[in-house]
Amino acid sequence: MVRLVCCDLDNTLLFDKNGAVPGELFGLIEKLSQRGVLFAVVSGRPVADLLRLFAPVIDKIVIAAYDGAVVLYKGEAVVSRPIDKNIYMAFIESVNNESSGLGAREYIFYTLTDAYVSGNSVFAEKALLDSVTMTGRIIRTGTPGEITEPVYKLSLLSGEGNDDFDYVVRDWSSYLNNIYTGTRWCEFVSADTDKGYAVNLLMERFGISAAETMAFGDGINDIGMLSACDFSYAMESSVEEVKQSASFVTDNVIRSIKEFFSM
Repeated sequence: MVRLVCCDLDNTLLFDKNGAVPGELFGLIEKLSQRGVLFAVVSGRPVADLLRLFAPVIDKIVIAAYDGAVVLYKGEAVVSRPIDKNIYMAFIESVNNESSGLGAREYIFYTLTDAYVSGNSVFAEKALLDSVTMTGRIIRTGTPGEITEPVYKLSLLSGEGNDDFDYVVRDWSSYLNNIYTGTRWCEFVSADTDKGYAVNLLMERFGISAAETMAFGDGINDIGMLSACDFSYAMESSVEEVKQSASFVTDNVIRSIKEFFSM
């Protein structure tokens, strides 16, 4: 019997980054809860955004934000894995001193409730606003060392349109886990932290086995989560590597859950 359902958000449950969670899902979560099944949303999005999106059922679900760096259940931190401040300060110094052609570097530091944007770049702030709909504050900071809150995710942005981040990912792989790389954008959490790590801790915390766990995802950063569960579903739109890590392929999470649980 499945007792834990873990689900990615963007391009799995939501296909519009500014869209709302389907109301039908809230009713489904209520029914799962009545059956003793725990629902966990496992996303790269900030805590504040997940709290907003899932407000109607927040007391019944787990939210795992920043690719599992922060996991909350009923207001309690099940997982809290911030990036060591010495590491991210050394990372910034190294990248800023590297003559790699990245041009002007900008950074976004994600804390539990806020996001700190380095410098005065309009691009950095626009990139943040385009990335998620934040309910926390967006704070400009000229001196990252003055951030006193734990930083759970770090974004590096290139100001020159150069998106060759290979050397950064390679050189810092022992200290930071690269969870996403795209055009002018590269994101990191602490080393050994990912969605799979978070799901394994959830299973341990609640005494749930892989045979009792279901997961849905679409991206490379979902592979660890999908591999941790016996009932894993890759989205039809996923690349082949993701599909190969899953037991099944689906094009609709809600329909698959309904069919599995005969709802």
